[in-house]
Amino acid sequence: MARFDAFSELFDRYADIIDHRYRPWLEQVLPQQAGRALDAGCGAGRYTTLLADRCQHVLSIDVAERLLTIARHRHPHPNVTFQQRDLRDLSVAADGRFDVVLAVAVVHHLPDPEQAVRHLASLVAPGGRLLIIDMVRPSQRWTRPRIVRYAVAEATHELARRRSLPDAATVLRLRLHSRRRSSPSCTPASACTGRPPTSQATQAGRPPARPARPPPSRPPAL
Repeated sequence: MARFDAFSELFDRYADIIDHRYRPWLEQVLPQQAGRALDAGCGAGRYTTLLADRCQHVLSIDVAERLLTIARHRHPHPNVTFQQRDLRDLSVAADGRFDVVLAVAVVHHLPDPEQAVRHLASLVAPGGRLLIIDMVRPSQRWTRPRIVRYAVAEATHELARRRSLPDAATVLRLRLHSRRRSSPSCTPASACTGRPPTSQATQAGRPPARPARPPPSRPPAL
């Protein structure tokens, strides 16, 4: 997808800055050993390696070819297959089922997030696990001034945390990039509720009693 290819390197730097918001939680909830895994919307492969260290084989897909190029270069692994595909094109008939399905900040990019979640769930093998970290719908419309205010707030937060002007500038550049949507259909949970991003770990055929959440943080949408 050209929109993501236009700022792939910038997006990867931004993902590195906010990695601490997701990785500790994922390390806790991912199974120590599994068979097949799917990294749906893998981006530059940041979390593919977590799966590769625990699973026998990982299929990592993304629509952005430039992000996949970065992933293949930075995260080569003998049991990982990178493919340029839309997660909606996967099927049980063609791809089988997976013991672990992971989707980090992907679903909100799709026109029908609820259908996307149902589709991902259909790819999970019996007894397998579906892991989703994503955003909720906004309580108010995203206008350009609101996007700018949010970008400045996030950059300020990262500046205070990392003491790095280049990192704060990266946040601003990514948030305000002209190829990003000017009025997102979703917003991070923290922007609406002050809570971490909506995250859920589900075992196939056994819905969780409550959503599992990452450690407290201020993580915005990717």
